[in-house]
Amino acid sequence: MTYPTEIARAIETWLIANVSGSQRVGAAALSETFRKGGSSRHVDLASYLTMRAPATFAAVAKCLNELQSRDATLPKSLLDLGAGPGTATWAALNAFPALQNITMIDQHRDFIYIGQELARTSEMATLSAAIFKQGTLQGTDFPEADLVTMSYALAEIAETDVANIIYKAWAAASQTLVIIEPGTPHGFKRIRIAREALLRAKATIIAPCTHQAPCPLPQTNWCHFEVRLQRSRAHMHAKAGTLPFEDEPYSYLIASRHATPPNGARILRGPLMSKHDIKLQLCADGKISTQAFASRDKQAFKRVKKLDWGDRLNVNPE
Repeated sequence: MTYPTEIARAIETWLIANVSGSQRVGAAALSETFRKGGSSRHVDLASYLTMRAPATFAAVAKCLNELQSRDATLPKSLLDLGAGPGTATWAALNAFPALQNITMIDQHRDFIYIGQELARTSEMATLSAAIFKQGTLQGTDFPEADLVTMSYALAEIAETDVANIIYKAWAAASQTLVIIEPGTPHGFKRIRIAREALLRAKATIIAPCTHQAPCPLPQTNWCHFEVRLQRSRAHMHAKAGTLPFEDEPYSYLIASRHATPPNGARILRGPLMSKHDIKLQLCADGKISTQAFASRDKQAFKRVKKLDWGDRLNVNPE
């Protein structure tokens, strides 16, 4: 998952012009903030662009890939709620180049500032023409858009306000609503609240769930997935890391007004493989189960061997 060239260039230009010295202190504080679901009000912008933006972009891009596999409709307009500097917007532009109208809303002035700076220097006409609004999700009116994204935004909202924000976001979404949160118990709790609200609003959940029944996971467990992203040298330095990649855990939800619910099952954990079989933990029809695929069933074993955590197991494979 890599940035569009214009965005990568704009970020590099801004960092060169505005940053000096090590970002390790800011990176450590930022990691602690996101891990605890804290506010991004006082985050270090350089650390965010170096470390958190790539992870957020990768998670959003992975979810939009899932949307493209489930729904062939191409959105023409985007509403990015809790937009930060526009990270989800960059991923949406990468997935849907035909986007024409973009509105980004964030409550933090610094994020609005850096988002406008990057849009201005990105050389992407649609992004340069984007509308930025400063305001809270509770107190701001949402314009209608084909695609509405909320990435890492609910973490800053009280649990008691989540359902009402989701109702507003769903009312603004003429086609699809995509919600991404940290893959933590805290993040998934808000995803669960959002899912319940969307089902009450008669939305169709098309991912990751393959059913419209109540979530079968116990309250002590959480549904999450991972996306692997390549670290830049600056990213590795900020985290004092040695690996050229990192895995970003995330929880997500995609709701549609016109796509049909998917069939099959979602793989909730990494497959357990042996020479005799592959065991998958699956969520389907509102139930959690573990299913074993024996190696002696060569056709099924070969099909399942290609699947991984987060993939959908189709009950009617081609």
